[in-house]
Amino acid sequence: MRSVKKLAAGLALLAVAGCAVGDAEVSDDELRDLVDAMEDGQKRHDRELRDWSIDYMSLARMFPDEEMRALARAAGRGRVDRIDELVASGADVNALGRSDGTALWWAQRRRNLEGFTRLLEHGADPNLLIGGPHYEATTIMHEAAAQEDPAFLAAALRHGGNPNVRVPADRETPLFRANGLTPPGETTALRMLLESGAEVDAVDSYGITVAGLRTDRPDLLYELLVHGAEYRKTYRNGTTLLGDLAESCASTQPKWQVYCRNVIGWFAAQGVELPLPQKR
Repeated sequence: MRSVKKLAAGLALLAVAGCAVGDAEVSDDELRDLVDAMEDGQKRHDRELRDWSIDYMSLARMFPDEEMRALARAAGRGRVDRIDELVASGADVNALGRSDGTALWWAQRRRNLEGFTRLLEHGADPNLLIGGPHYEATTIMHEAAAQEDPAFLAAALRHGGNPNVRVPADRETPLFRANGLTPPGETTALRMLLESGAEVDAVDSYGITVAGLRTDRPDLLYELLVHGAEYRKTYRNGTTLLGDLAESCASTQPKWQVYCRNVIGWFAAQGVELPLPQKR
């Protein structure tokens, strides 16, 4: 909604200044109609997300079954005694709710490590596909790898998490998601996966490796290279890792430069020089 308001404000400024949007002047009434339509569309989109997305669905919506709902609630609140009680009475820790949501997912979504870990101790499977047919199916392993807090991933790995499990849509393993949204220098999840047997040169459905996708994150790329990632590959679109890295490091923000220097130094130690970035 914030982005809608910003865009509306920008359009309003254009209208006040007498500027054209496209080839025609926008009247005040037309601008209000446009903003109303955008807000209605955002509200409709939000309702749809709450209806089917496990990221936004309510507890009651995700778990219509009372026992499943009670288990997820207890896990999300870290009430381990209640979890034990429900499991002892027959609650299935791997039961699927709407959009294939699980109690384990609810505990992770609520960021409750204690409840999350207790479910794993009772046999919850971090490799199950969750998300259902209306969502790009994922697993707890993929979602835990992407989180800033690596403790969830560590717990999943200790309890049968497969570092090479794949999702059907793009065939990515958890390594593709690792640390993608973390601050510069935070590589814990990626290193944990690699040290747990993740295939460093796994390719997705487009034939791209994790290293090929991480040229904009030289801190992650460095760890991949140290763990033996292939860097000579030419991808289907004709690009190369070395070329993409040269482009990225030539235009990156200052906060990434120290990591670019680390990667370039690693290549230099292998006798490899990066190509000159293409002029734009």
